[in-house]
Amino acid sequence: MAIGTGIILLALPIVYALVVKKKRDYLLVPSVRDHIGSLYTGKHEDQTSALAFVIIYLLRRILFAVLAVVLATQPHILVHLVMLSNLFYMMYLGFSMPFLLKMHWRVELANEFLLLTQFYYFLLYAGLV
Repeated sequence: MAIGTGIILLALPIVYALVVKKKRDYLLVPSVRDHIGSLYTGKHEDQTSALAFVIIYLLRRILFAVLAVVLATQPHILVHLVMLSNLFYMMYLGFSMPFLLKMHWRVELANEFLLLTQFYYFLLYAGLV
């Protein structure tokens, strides 16, 4: 059961990537937008890095879930790896600017910054440093 769930979780971002890649030339067609528009609504359709937003987001969540299970007995390593993935995600957001509205980009960066700050304080107060 767990192996099947793991395969599905890892296959989902890959399937999303293949669907968006296959339909990339038709993303502005209304029928395609009705079917897969939620994968890229509010993002730049002409940028590959922006279209990869959902895939990167899902991979990051899967990574967090796997790390939380695998490193349950070593929270200091878990927190450091989550902070590292958070930093890479912030770099991706900063370089690609995937959102159409600058306000969405700012909100996403502020959210990630606050999460990073929260993990930093967790490290300080939990005595993991």
